[in-house]
Amino acid sequence: MKFQVDLLTDQSSWMLKRLEGLITRLHDSSIEASLRTDLTQCQDGAVLILVGYQKIIPKLQLSRFSSVLVIHESDLPKDRGWAPMSWQILRGTGEIVVSLIYASEEVDSGRIIDQIPIRLSGLELHNEWRTKQFVATERLIWNYLKNPSELEELARDQRGVPSYNRRRSPADSELDPNKSIASQFNLLRIADNDKYPAFFSLNGQKFEIAIRKANTEKGESV
Repeated sequence: MKFQVDLLTDQSSWMLKRLEGLITRLHDSSIEASLRTDLTQCQDGAVLILVGYQKIIPKLQLSRFSSVLVIHESDLPKDRGWAPMSWQILRGTGEIVVSLIYASEEVDSGRIIDQIPIRLSGLELHNEWRTKQFVATERLIWNYLKNPSELEELARDQRGVPSYNRRRSPADSELDPNKSIASQFNLLRIADNDKYPAFFSLNGQKFEIAIRKANTEKGESV
């Protein structure tokens, strides 16, 4: 059975270009899919999948669609809320679960449809763990679209005590110049060199730090 799929993300999302590529691959597999950055443009009756979308959709709007699903990067009900990947990496988490859930009125509380783990070595920098995140996101979307009814039948309630993360701001990328690099390495890992670089202040002056891996074989940075 054919159905319309709308992927909804923010205009400023880091996923936007990658989602454009996913839409092309879905079309190549004869799946009717569109990428949206505005809820009002989404098609009534479509399967709506929220990917990196930061707004809460009102209950009346949810009823417009056949299903509304959310990608959330945590083993729910842990780490509901903002920036779950960044908060978990900051804590040194080595395995992060990416979840596909039903949208609900209470943030990130919907029933779990599917989950995929991401394994981290602890050395991935921002672009690297973002790539792993997107690979897991795409797999969840494909898995669902291949056989939605089977996964929906297996959907389960979240169990356990929920925890919540606050929204991160550029100020959260501040380093302490009196602490070692090793003790603050996870903070460097989640910093975006362009949008929210790591920084520190010393003697009244703010300094920004960009981090990238060095290719030791060629003597070049990567």
